Amino acid sequence: MEYWRGFALWRRALNGFNESVDPRELKVDLEQALHDFNASSTADPKFVDARIGAGSSLSNLMFLSRGNPTRMKELIAQANDVLKQAKMDAPDNPRLYWVLGPNLWYAPPERGGSQTGAIEMYQKGLDLISNEKTHATDPYSLPGANRNSS
Repeated sequence: MEYWRGFALWRRALNGFNESVDPRELKVDLEQALHDFNASSTADPKFVDARIGAGSSLSNLMFLSRGNPTRMKELIAQANDVLKQAKMDAPDNPRLYWVLGPNLWYAPPERGGSQTGAIEMYQKGLDLISNEKTHATDPYSLPGANRNSS
């Protein structure tokens, strides 16, 4: 249950960035999503999608904290750790690359950011999902992901 609540809040926040929602409201949603994703990861450490959601939530919290360098540094370290672990555990998870793409898009060049790199990440995710041959019976499951309902 925690994963899906976190997922819903995370998606609401992402959509809110496009709808001029008050940043304080986005922050509340992302912090709760992060909490829920972390709870889901604790319940099932092999469920990588929860960590990917946590990494994305942290990345978006970084954006909201761009006026606070101390908080930014803290969030960067947390997001890097979470996403690095997710990449080690599930290098073929397409959602991971869809989350890494915006990080490269918005990161300054001195931190490895570039639009070209972001597009390459998006393409990698697209290639992974396009090449996945699955016989999954769950229409909501993502190929390449460990599945969990917590």
